[in-house]
Amino acid sequence: MTKHGVKGTPLATCRVTQTYDAGACIYFYFGFTQDGIEDPIHLFHTVEQAGRDEVLANGGSISHHHGVGKCRKRWLTKTVSPGGVEMLRAVKAHMDPNNIFGCNNLFDV
Repeated sequence: MTKHGVKGTPLATCRVTQTYDAGACIYFYFGFTQDGIEDPIHLFHTVEQAGRDEVLANGGSISHHHGVGKCRKRWLTKTVSPGGVEMLRAVKAHMDPNNIFGCNNLFDV
């Protein structure tokens, strides 16, 4: 993190909340002081993206029971097949043609 100008030691921790035959649900947490960081929000997203990319590269998923949502939708096509994405789009178009529910949570309509 020093290459990004972070001072001090960042916090990184995790917890296992559920276990299954196929794996576990692990929540990762990280934090850093924003002192002296010009754009801490951008840095947060940079670190989060790298973390999510690493989770996917190691067979993990982008979400558990909380859904994908706006923050994680950019990874949807890496975790759902093209046919699955088409099915989700079709269900959304049929069930919510005015895009009222979960507006743009999975796709930019």
